Amino acid sequence: MTNQAERVYRAWNILTECARQQTPITYKQLGDELGMHHRPVRFILGAIQDYCLAERLPPLTILVINQKGRPGSGFIALDPDRFDEGRQEVYSYQWQRLPNPFGFASDGTQYKSILDQLLARPQDAEDIYRRVKVRGTGQIIFRDLLLRAYGRRCCFSGLAIPEGLEAVHIVPWASCEKKDRLNVTNGLLLSSLHHRLFDGLCGGPRV
Repeated sequence: MTNQAERVYRAWNILTECARQQTPITYKQLGDELGMHHRPVRFILGAIQDYCLAERLPPLTILVINQKGRPGSGFIALDPDRFDEGRQEVYSYQWQRLPNPFGFASDGTQYKSILDQLLARPQDAEDIYRRVKVRGTGQIIFRDLLLRAYGRRCCFSGLAIPEGLEAVHIVPWASCEKKDRLNVTNGLLLSSLHHRLFDGLCGGPRV
């Protein structure tokens, strides 16, 4: 079964090909190509958007549009008033010169080995974090890691519906050291309800 990180890898290839052909793609079309419903596509795009922002690349995810022909509300890489300019920047960029930055997830077996290593040796988390580099991808890995660690169940309620489960850092991402950002011992797998309760008890949103 395809994991989220592998879908990010595939989505990068799809979007860079769209850029080469100078054509947009709808959320539904991208979801269909990735074998998933179009609504969760935003999580895939978030990792790509984070990478482009971090590396100061043109906003590649601008090519994914809704029924109105515009990116969804999760697109924050560019002022909406500069949509046409941003799209032309994406079309003009030589994406083929860049290796896929999510290549570590190109093979399901390789990705599984990363999760296996993080579960068996949490002390290796900082080294793996350096390889991942991008927060959006790190969050995908962290969620997949916690899904395995907690048997795909909320650790408070026992909820076993993956779509309703969220990965929570005990010490928030922005506050913790790099060695703890992918450390399974710094995580809880919670239902969305218990995530909100946890945030409330701890004084605000934690990611």
